[in-house]
Amino acid sequence: MSSLTEEKHDALILDRSEIVQILTFSVGDKLFGMDVEQCREIVKDKRITQVPHSDSTVLGIVNLRGEVVTVLDLTKLLDYHETEQTLNSVLIRLKGAGQQVSIQADTVFDVIDVKKSEFEPPPSNLTERESRFISSVVVTHKGLAVILNPKELVRP
Repeated sequence: MSSLTEEKHDALILDRSEIVQILTFSVGDKLFGMDVEQCREIVKDKRITQVPHSDSTVLGIVNLRGEVVTVLDLTKLLDYHETEQTLNSVLIRLKGAGQQVSIQADTVFDVIDVKKSEFEPPPSNLTERESRFISSVVVTHKGLAVILNPKELVRP
């Protein structure tokens, strides 16, 4: 490989290391995002079984490939207005250390590349609860996306 080609190759590798792939999705009228590396799978058409006396942030449980997975209600976790489950609702299953957790989303849009330098800190007026689950915000072609901290979502 020529020296010039090696430099271009090294520059591309460096550029990719500065990129985070973000899965974008909506819950109600809010746009959210999450590092795609923290998402295990997206599942459609799953019936959620309610669990009596569970925490209000738990929508219920589902059976995904023989594993019982807790479904969290993002609107309640963040103290937002509740939204109705739609026919297009999907579950985004998260990767977690021993925790089987998913969140319900109304619509999954796409995976976008975001430069690390484009992430902005979350607004300073967030509640303590919001601050726990929101790591940053980023401007996307669909609008301002709230970037979630999946490690906090799967934390017991």
